[in-house]
Amino acid sequence: MAKLNDLSLTDNARGLRLSAAMAASGLMYNCQVCYDLGVTESSLSRWRSGGPMSVSMAVKLAHLLGVSVDWLITGRAGTSDARQSSGRQENEIAMLFSTVSPSDRQLILELSSALLQQQTSVPDDAALAVM
Repeated sequence: MAKLNDLSLTDNARGLRLSAAMAASGLMYNCQVCYDLGVTESSLSRWRSGGPMSVSMAVKLAHLLGVSVDWLITGRAGTSDARQSSGRQENEIAMLFSTVSPSDRQLILELSSALLQQQTSVPDDAALAVM
């Protein structure tokens, strides 16, 4: 019999969301998350495969990864979580990202970072007009 505070159902989509949130937050390796949560790698691997987890661990994971608990558990964007406000499109992108190989993920993250740095370092035309 499942405990009241367990997410005892297997949920592959939850596992994909967990993997996507890990990748998006830069925590690419299980050992990093395991260390921060004080759990074994086999537990995290089981959760990433959609296996059951406790509600308290889902809360800790969501906090660590900077996502809403509602999104992690159900896939719905929490209204108070600005990072999840884009809803379904963001979820789809995150799930697709989780299917990319680790080396390609790293390249995507590096490219994204370089593009963001380039956008913030180049003044726009309005800023040039004021100078």
